[in-house]
Amino acid sequence: MSMIYNALITGGAFSQNIDQRHVYAQTVNVTPKSPMDRLQEAVAHTAFHNSGGRFDPPRCHPNTRVAVLDKIEKWALRTDPETSDASILWLSGAAGAGKSAIAQTLAERFHSKGLLIASFFFGRSDSTRNHARSLVSTIVYQLYSLLPPLERSRILDIIERDPLIFTKSLSAQFEALIVDPLKPLLDNGYWTSVGAPHLVIIDGLDECLDRGMQRNVLLMLSASVCQFHLPFIFLLASRPAHDIKTTFSSTNFLPIHTRLFLDDTYLPDHDIELFLRDEFEECQTTHPYRNMIPPDWPSGDIVKELTRKSSGQFIYASVVAKYVKSSRHRPHHRLDVVLNLKPATGNLPFSELDGLYTHIFSAVDNIERVLDIIGFEILFLFPATVVAIENILRLDAGEVAILLCDLASMISFEEAPFQGLRLKILHASLADYLLDSARSKEYFIDLTARFAGYTADCILFLSSAFLKSSHRITVLLLISLSLLQMSNVSTSQFRQPWWQYAVA
Repeated sequence: MSMIYNALITGGAFSQNIDQRHVYAQTVNVTPKSPMDRLQEAVAHTAFHNSGGRFDPPRCHPNTRVAVLDKIEKWALRTDPETSDASILWLSGAAGAGKSAIAQTLAERFHSKGLLIASFFFGRSDSTRNHARSLVSTIVYQLYSLLPPLERSRILDIIERDPLIFTKSLSAQFEALIVDPLKPLLDNGYWTSVGAPHLVIIDGLDECLDRGMQRNVLLMLSASVCQFHLPFIFLLASRPAHDIKTTFSSTNFLPIHTRLFLDDTYLPDHDIELFLRDEFEECQTTHPYRNMIPPDWPSGDIVKELTRKSSGQFIYASVVAKYVKSSRHRPHHRLDVVLNLKPATGNLPFSELDGLYTHIFSAVDNIERVLDIIGFEILFLFPATVVAIENILRLDAGEVAILLCDLASMISFEEAPFQGLRLKILHASLADYLLDSARSKEYFIDLTARFAGYTADCILFLSSAFLKSSHRITVLLLISLSLLQMSNVSTSQFRQPWWQYAVA
């Protein structure tokens, strides 16, 4: 007979030790979980703005993003007549534009003022906060500490009556644990007093891996405003992902939200250059190897080039600064690696940026066709019209917009005078990533391999009746394509300013 030691009977009231001849039983007390225990277990502890699990989260550099922060603060304090009627502010922008840093900075400011109800920071690489299942419980946990004792007990009573409440839908949790317990307070005007906390910040909704849940979160916020009339306002930050953008564009959302898109309106290049200069100055004054740094390092031209490569997105500048400031290396040597003046050894300078790009491309459907479009745009280095791309690559009308809908945080569409809609790559560093097989791996664009196909597409297009009598332009185009193929000219030096008019 085999022996069993310390066998725990799940759900029973005793444990037992069994050997070949004896059975020893000992009664134990099984303490049921309290409602607070269940609430704490359902919380995403690393999603708070002040969680220890998010050590040193991104924040706005001093004296940067001043206009953006000021505009959002005025909205939150209801002092901006243009936005004071909006209960939801959608902070959006290209990948790496600095949305999380802005959300973090505002969360800290409003928490210190006692105006923050709750915060939730999604993170795609953290299994506890790359989904929305813990969103309501995490908000409830933070809200709990702000409530009077009676309302706290109401929340715990609901959890005790329904221990599986956290397995239900977001809307069911929201109504049961937030709306119902707060009704008496709302009726008594508790939240109408000046200085009452009223702001909820949700960052990185696009990093919730379930796209359907992204929409459910937005519908929950809409119900909070339109159906339940809660006196809360919501700052939601995300990339302009297709499903999120589509939901915000629906008729239900238009009257209750305002948008702030991080573009050139807010002069990001000025802030990025200031950030880089401050970071390099810190290297010169505090770095362990500061005595080895040349006195005029880095030159103004290098700072401006790094600013240009950032394309208005803080992530590029932030990645460069982190890499250069490594305390185990000489900063000027590390900067040379970034500028491709020295080969990289050890960790690669842009691994964080590459991870972001890879994550975005991983969600794209029909990736080969998408890379075909981007490769064409990179190779010819002009703002091609969408009509031109669709004609040359033999795509249906409107297909470019459909294929690129999941890349709105990296590629936008803009209307050009006398030309029509055209593409704009928002990150100058995107081409560097896609053209380097070591960085982009399965998303690598081999321009040499694709060139013959592009040439054939162009010739087929030019031979059609679409251009009719444009013989001179046809000859110029074919000569240019042939010269590029034969002379091995770097794509960064290739320009065809007349092409966009030839094929628009």
